[in-house]
Amino acid sequence: MFSKKFLVLSVSLLVLIFGLQELKAQTLEEILSKHMEALGGEEVLKAQRNSVAEFDIIVPGGLTGKHKSYFKYPNKLRSETDLKVMTSLSVYDGEKGWIRDPNGQVRELAGMELENARSEIYFSVYGYLFPERVKGKVEYLGREEDEGINYYVVQATPEDAEPVKMFINPETYLIDKTVSKHDIVVVTSYLSDYKDFGGIL
Repeated sequence: MFSKKFLVLSVSLLVLIFGLQELKAQTLEEILSKHMEALGGEEVLKAQRNSVAEFDIIVPGGLTGKHKSYFKYPNKLRSETDLKVMTSLSVYDGEKGWIRDPNGQVRELAGMELENARSEIYFSVYGYLFPERVKGKVEYLGREEDEGINYYVVQATPEDAEPVKMFINPETYLIDKTVSKHDIVVVTSYLSDYKDFGGIL
């Protein structure tokens, strides 16, 4: 009887220990710290001043195209979208922005377009890693499984913009995808084939 009770107690303690270790591994601070190191480290990320990002786009209705953005620290942005049948160009100077829409009309950024510019600035300066750079809120939502991977899900909400869910791979600590909502449209972005540019992935 004693040996059985001891065995049950030992198993219970092991479960508790592993459970506490798993809980510790899921803290927001640890996840973001490992994510920062996976990207290249704090020193390298803080030293970055300019960047160019290019994405393939698939929109409802079957349209495909490309989006390219040029960022200059701390808050200047130029974005180009080419859907083949229509193009647009927008710029943002840190306070205001302007867009040349598919009709060729130039107007000031407002509403969702302005939110998108602010959000892009937030992630370009890694605001979710360096909150002193730009205001926002970061929270850990827990684990979520997708295609066999049990992701860490971290939600970052830039000030005056919509929240973005980041799915961080538990093996690489890199972001595999992001999910955000723009009005009634849910936008899912997939990131892969990371390459080293100046020490940054």
